[in-house]
Amino acid sequence: MEEQVRLYGYQSRGHVGGAFMIQVGATVPLYHLKYYSSATGNDNFYTTNATERDEFTTQKGYTDQGVAAYVYETQICGSVPLLRSYNPVVVDHFYTNNRTEDRIVSTTRSYVQEGIQCYVVPDLRVGEDWEAGARPGVQKAVEVQSGIA
Repeated sequence: MEEQVRLYGYQSRGHVGGAFMIQVGATVPLYHLKYYSSATGNDNFYTTNATERDEFTTQKGYTDQGVAAYVYETQICGSVPLLRSYNPVVVDHFYTNNRTEDRIVSTTRSYVQEGIQCYVVPDLRVGEDWEAGARPGVQKAVEVQSGIA
């Protein structure tokens, strides 16, 4: 994310949700893929769709970084949507849980809205001590890029 802040003027809104480090209940794998080009830099791509993962690795030059975490495929347990947009000019995927922000980057920064990617557990604070059993398995923060000043 530091590269997007430096190159494209994003501001981090910090951690907006959590994901599970192990598969629990109705969670599904969130695959992480990475693309690098000397012309455009790095792109981190996340998907819950194994077919999409395979397409990006075999046809679009991305490398599979494995399972990043486990997330919900549908909105359950108070989860919030994680939205994905893509800018083909700079080869960058943008993630946010804010629909207004997603709309703004699509209208002002040439991103194409790709919709809800998955659902994450809200209100995770990095380093926060959770009450025992309050959120079992929630150990990983999901950080999003913000293009809003």
